[in-house]
Amino acid sequence: MNRPSNAGFTLIEVLVAMAVFSVSVLLIGLLISHMRLNAASAQRVTAGQALQDALERTAQKFQSVANYGVLTAADAPATLAGHTWTVSLCTASPTADTCTGTATFTQGGAYAYSNPTADLIRMTVQYTPTAMGTATTRAALEMARP
Repeated sequence: MNRPSNAGFTLIEVLVAMAVFSVSVLLIGLLISHMRLNAASAQRVTAGQALQDALERTAQKFQSVANYGVLTAADAPATLAGHTWTVSLCTASPTADTCTGTATFTQGGAYAYSNPTADLIRMTVQYTPTAMGTATTRAALEMARP
């Protein structure tokens, strides 16, 4: 039996087309979601690497008696796109969990610290994303006078 030339789509054809469209939209949504997660993970990894570098460079510098407790602008953490950093340094007590003489430095400000007589210095570095939706990366390290 021949179909008339002005006939529309059958119900089954419409349902199949809607199913294909729905699956396509779902897959595209999942792809976009995973791309956002990957970008956020890459930012966290980059901030973690920069944070680790800042702590290691300072610890290495403080291993020398002549350089212990003295930081200059050249020792500031790396600047990352999409993040701001904050560094806190203080004299820590070896017997109690207290910290005195805290000095806090932020990106764009002067970075100079001098406390060569402290027995123990605690350094906290934090990278804060400028965009919402990603976590702050933070770590601390205590360094004893050599």
